[in-house]
Amino acid sequence: MIDKQTKEAIYVGDPYLIQLNLLNSCINNCEYCYIKSSSAQILNPRRLKKFFQKFEEYHNRYNLKISVSLTGGDLFLYPHLEWIIEYLRKAENVSSISLLLNSLWHKNSKKIILGILNKIENIQLNIDNIENRECDLKWLASKKIPVNIKILLSKNTNYYNSQMNILKKLTKSNPSLRVSVDRLIPTSKEQLKDMCSLKELREKASEILILSNGNFVCDDPIIKLLFDQKEKLQTDSLHGCSIGKGSVTVYPDGAIKLCARIPKFETGLTIENFDLKEYIHLANKLTRKIHDKCRKCTEYQFCKGGCPATFFVKSNRLDKDINCYYEE
Repeated sequence: MIDKQTKEAIYVGDPYLIQLNLLNSCINNCEYCYIKSSSAQILNPRRLKKFFQKFEEYHNRYNLKISVSLTGGDLFLYPHLEWIIEYLRKAENVSSISLLLNSLWHKNSKKIILGILNKIENIQLNIDNIENRECDLKWLASKKIPVNIKILLSKNTNYYNSQMNILKKLTKSNPSLRVSVDRLIPTSKEQLKDMCSLKELREKASEILILSNGNFVCDDPIIKLLFDQKEKLQTDSLHGCSIGKGSVTVYPDGAIKLCARIPKFETGLTIENFDLKEYIHLANKLTRKIHDKCRKCTEYQFCKGGCPATFFVKSNRLDKDINCYYEE
């Protein structure tokens, strides 16, 4: 195991999460997609291999394990997906893999999934695609693969109600279905009107909690605080936002992002010049004022200022969560 001093010097997350947005081409045109506004690109596998090699060096030097989340666009449109799957399957430093998919529509989808069966942490399916593809859920259940269905909490009543109608049907036939909950984080000023207030978040999340029979998954510290899940938060390896200290996001053009939720924020880093210590230092520098502002709060130990991406579109800067628990 990595020693405590080295761990604190280079990272906090254990394992460290790499989210790879491999492309922005998709079979859908989802309204709140974080990736669709980026220029048409696919992540070059030669560049990606060099990026992976950096984390192999971190593993050799620090025993740093990584967890890899693969998403798009639509993953099955990525021409080098099978190469990545094979690479991750063999890599000793990769402890787990998550796939964010629209559905299992591709002829090789099951073969690809079975290729990394021993490393799959979960598969997230798009609720906008799953209504007529319950066969995907049944197949994944037969392989004992954890499945999440993502619900986005938005003030857009039509969109939210559409998700809930689909979810009601799914939970009837799949009572053990796990529901993953996320807030809408606006990527344009036009989307600010669709952000939920804290009261609306509580109401919508409560509805989903009941509908899912408590099979409710959420990484959002604000929503966790709404349900007083402090005991679980105390066992988490990370509190609050994970940018820098726990995760890095790569876009299809090879740009390094703090988070997929703030695609317009440029770090100036790419997969070629990426250095983990420098990246963590940058993230810490950007969030230091948030922590200073929130440190005296009684809930700081749990939320660490929440999600700074919520504030970016509004003011073009990172700041404490716009849904601050104590500013209801």
